[in-house]
Amino acid sequence: MDVSPLQEQASLSCVMDSTELLRVRLLPAQFARALGVSKQSVSRWVRDGWVTPGADGRIDPEKAIAQLLRRCDPGRLRARWLRQAVGEVQALRDGLAAAENRAEAAEAKLAEAKEDLLLWKQEAQNFERSLYIFVELVANAAERLRALPDTEWTQILDGLLDQAINQSVDECHALAQAEDGLSAADLADIAEWDKQARAAGFT
Repeated sequence: MDVSPLQEQASLSCVMDSTELLRVRLLPAQFARALGVSKQSVSRWVRDGWVTPGADGRIDPEKAIAQLLRRCDPGRLRARWLRQAVGEVQALRDGLAAAENRAEAAEAKLAEAKEDLLLWKQEAQNFERSLYIFVELVANAAERLRALPDTEWTQILDGLLDQAINQSVDECHALAQAEDGLSAADLADIAEWDKQARAAGFT
């Protein structure tokens, strides 16, 4: 049964939105209708080597589209299914950009969390050092404390605690300023402080 041009065009339009179209081989005229361009345009593409038909003269749409996209502005190719393909590529690019933005945000949050963790670690170390210094100061002041009435101990101990905290803060600041140039002796002192704190049960 003969198929009229209108019936053929209607049939083609039914598959324009389907991936099945990319699996068939089209005559140049059919390919022109699919892209919404003139037959002369397709003939010119073939003549200029932009589109390569098969030995039977038919065109593989998938291969031809890839060839055209390397040479033509996709915006000038008006077929719905081609615009959809280009749109999907753009959607993938947009999705990738969004994913990269989320990754950057996650990296920023991770960096912030690491900074917070380092700060808490430093605070814990400061506390341990302050407590160790306080114990040393109390031990050194033991004779003086024994000679004082109990009512004065609170004031003396508060003063020793403030002294321990200030000394620990000063030491931490000094270490922070010289962290890139610590000598072997400095490192040994730090290790000894840590060892003594652990032995005293502060860590």
